[in-house]
Amino acid sequence: MTRPALSSRATWAVLAGLAILGGVFRLAGLAQVPPGQFLDESLVSIIARDLAAAGKFPVYIGHGGGGYYPAIIYLTRLARWLSGGHPLAARGGVALLSALSLPLIFLALRAIFALDEPRPRAAGLALLAAGVVAVSVPDAIISRGGAEMTLTTPLAALTYLGLAAGLRASKRWMFAAAGAALGLSLYTYYSARLLPLGVAGALLWIAWAERPAARGPLAGLLLTAGAALAAALPLGAYFWQHPDIFFARALTTSQALRTGQTGLPAALAISTLHTLAGLVWPGAGDALARHNLPGRAFFDAFTALLFV
Repeated sequence: MTRPALSSRATWAVLAGLAILGGVFRLAGLAQVPPGQFLDESLVSIIARDLAAAGKFPVYIGHGGGGYYPAIIYLTRLARWLSGGHPLAARGGVALLSALSLPLIFLALRAIFALDEPRPRAAGLALLAAGVVAVSVPDAIISRGGAEMTLTTPLAALTYLGLAAGLRASKRWMFAAAGAALGLSLYTYYSARLLPLGVAGALLWIAWAERPAARGPLAGLLLTAGAALAAALPLGAYFWQHPDIFFARALTTSQALRTGQTGLPAALAISTLHTLAGLVWPGAGDALARHNLPGRAFFDAFTALLFV
């Protein structure tokens, strides 16, 4: 006997509850936990204040150490304006956007699952996944600290939503919209540089799996790529003119590069093992309270199993 599927009204009610729960996790007691302001959080707020005073809108804010992508600066600028210059505007803006991203995650996953599953089952699976994200400890902590790592999430969700909807409905404008979201995601954080590889890999996989009818996915890939390049063109032009800024963060954070050529392979191997252990192994997590509970693995037991 099959279980009755959630009605459309019940699905949206559950999603609203998850969004509220995720909002509570990310916004409640924001001034107390985590305590005080972090260095980057304070600097972002100062930059946003100064740019607003000067009336400037740079495409990238470069300085020593790599600088800042514009998403966190302009989000903080908006949050400062709405809050009257509150000192915690950066973390408030990031935390609120993180909570608002939960419905987008649901919509994207539902569209992806609906490619292979009946729509009611796809909605149930997407609700489960959105619930996991809503109560994710590291996602909530990073959002509460005003860090920009989570700002890629809503645009990534829009990208995959457009791709899945485009594949399902065979509408080219959806691929173009996905590409625009993909291009804009590159304005959020360093890790977004890898998102185009995931998108291209997904579409190429679908094209290979549907070889007799691969023209649609391949055409979608081209449309997505073209729209993404157009959206990312101003940022790409900036990095073309400032290659030192493009590579600055990697050079700063890669301690292995300071070991010399002979010690580089071993240093990279050890660093990789430490990073992987921090994702799933209890006690091996990040020691910085800004990123996680010190020492706690990034994933809990359930999500670590799914990740592995």
